[in-house]
Amino acid sequence: MSNLTFGPPVTLDGPLPAAPPYSLLNTPGVLQEGGSDRWINGVTIYPYPVDLPNNWDPCSDGTFRTKEEGTGVPLPVFASFVVYLPITCSSISIGDPEEFSGRAEIAMNAVESYAIEKQLSQGTGIATNPYFDDAAVTILAGGAGVSPAVALSYLEDAIGQTGKQGMIHATPAVASQWFDQNRAFTRQLVTVNGTRVAAGGGYSGGRPTGGAAAAAGEAWAYATGPVEVRHSDVAVMDISEVLDRSNNDVTFRAERYALAEWDTQLQAAVLVNWTP
Repeated sequence: MSNLTFGPPVTLDGPLPAAPPYSLLNTPGVLQEGGSDRWINGVTIYPYPVDLPNNWDPCSDGTFRTKEEGTGVPLPVFASFVVYLPITCSSISIGDPEEFSGRAEIAMNAVESYAIEKQLSQGTGIATNPYFDDAAVTILAGGAGVSPAVALSYLEDAIGQTGKQGMIHATPAVASQWFDQNRAFTRQLVTVNGTRVAAGGGYSGGRPTGGAAAAAGEAWAYATGPVEVRHSDVAVMDISEVLDRSNNDVTFRAERYALAEWDTQLQAAVLVNWTP
């Protein structure tokens, strides 16, 4: 009778990290590819006019014949920031340094949107940039927690008051209340009005200035104008630059510059209670 024996376990790669399909960076029109990298120095956004059109009677006379003047536009300034993800191991265990550092890059590509969603909503990287929770925010529904359906109506109406297309930003829990599985299997999430929705974990933990902290079963959702994101190529330093000779540990960091901006005309938030 033969005995079946096993050697030590082999090492296999885990499942390949993948970005959430409806995250900010996977929302069509958000990521701006190509062009000059001069934006890394920071940018001033020159918005288009924010006024809505007026109607005028060509046969009017006197004071009624006077047309209104346009208002000024804000010139928001956005600085770039660095998104990075580290990976650390003993130098005697990493094997091929290039393959090991590449693991950080693969993982960073999957979770980069999370960091940019955090910056845009909460200003976690650069608090001097405009962000959704800052003092310019308009809190809808009086700050009270409302159902997902009511919250979506508030956000859509806030966008409608601009007369232009906008975007909605929500946590995965809130977005899952808005879209059933049959409507979600598309390239992007859009409401019945055609408004793009970015659903990402990076929006979790948001708290608009003057608003209450979200309790269990609640989350803040946001309405803004179109958001654009630019990012540089991923950089990973050579092993000779990252080896800690005091303990022989190696820490590779996959990092890239990023810039996330919108024209700041619309910045509204509503507290969503997504529990039954």
